Amino acid sequence: MMLFSLSSCLYAFTAGMILSIVFLFLLNTKALYSVIHPKILVFFSLLIIVRFMIPGELFFAKTISMTFFVPDLHDFIKNDIFFGYNLIDMFLLIWMIGSILFLIITISQWWKGYRQLERIKENAVQSILLKNSAWNSAKRDLKVFKSRYVCSPFSAGLKEAAIFLPEKEYDQEKLRWILHHESTHIYNKDLWKNLGYRLTTILLWWFVPVYIFRKLLSLFQEIRVDQKVLEFKTEIEGIQYARFLIEEVETQKLGLNQNLNLATFSTLGGWMMGKRLSYILDEKRKGYLNVVFCILMGVLVLSGFCFVIEPDYSLSEYTLKQFEGTYGEEDFTHGEIQEDGSVECYLYNGESINFPSEELVTTIFPNLEIKKES
Repeated sequence: MMLFSLSSCLYAFTAGMILSIVFLFLLNTKALYSVIHPKILVFFSLLIIVRFMIPGELFFAKTISMTFFVPDLHDFIKNDIFFGYNLIDMFLLIWMIGSILFLIITISQWWKGYRQLERIKENAVQSILLKNSAWNSAKRDLKVFKSRYVCSPFSAGLKEAAIFLPEKEYDQEKLRWILHHESTHIYNKDLWKNLGYRLTTILLWWFVPVYIFRKLLSLFQEIRVDQKVLEFKTEIEGIQYARFLIEEVETQKLGLNQNLNLATFSTLGGWMMGKRLSYILDEKRKGYLNVVFCILMGVLVLSGFCFVIEPDYSLSEYTLKQFEGTYGEEDFTHGEIQEDGSVECYLYNGESINFPSEELVTTIFPNLEIKKES
């Protein structure tokens, strides 16, 4: 059974942010890629996001009660701060408005990119890469467009994905690398995955881990395809392939990539290209370190379901001040402990006040008689 509360949501958010910062530090460590497989990193970044999206606690979760900071934080979140709306209401409103704005921006970019792509097709030389070609990994016929408006090879399209090439001539080996690379992206349905994750980013636009995961997912897709292209190849061929990637980066332009859902042959940005080259040229991953990393990250992420921090109002200064000077011990006849652990204290006039715990009552009214509920 999974329990949900404000405390479990706050704990999930905090744990997700801390793990994300640690994870981002690891991702920027080049040495990590020589020992850990990228799919392991993808799995755990996804696990962090899932941990946040299920902000609950398991039935055996241990509650950690705190009398400082947490009670004040809960009160601040629940109190009205703007025309009767509390912080949670404001956050949900900003979340909804932000998601709508991100959706509008994304649709606008996609529409602009789609029109650019159609103009490229209109002025391109079209050919067919047959499904039985040794250069085609998609296992179906693919359209190949060659245009002067294309700076670097890429694949685009969902229902009818196609490959786009610049007008310049490539030798046979480089052309084989490009077509094999882009057709593998299509076979892996990477364009559909990118679309799905872009929609997730629109929904969780304010949560830092989704951007980390998106970046890492793109890296994993490229490394996975590079592995397929270089399968059974020699070390020299791997070096030549890496050199060709660098050459293509220098000719690539950013504008089209921002507006389209596509998979490129080379990668924009030194961060991702550096990781790809490191993986291609230094494949020394150690299986036992993958296991150790799995265990370590698994414990860190899953332990978030086993603990929850709850506010303890019994001894907080805020609670004590609330009752100071309002009622004295002489105003009450007795108190009764309820099933939920709270204490119902009865006044001489017949009214009663509920206190959250017996500890609070004994702190404020040390001599008051407290009975079990009859």
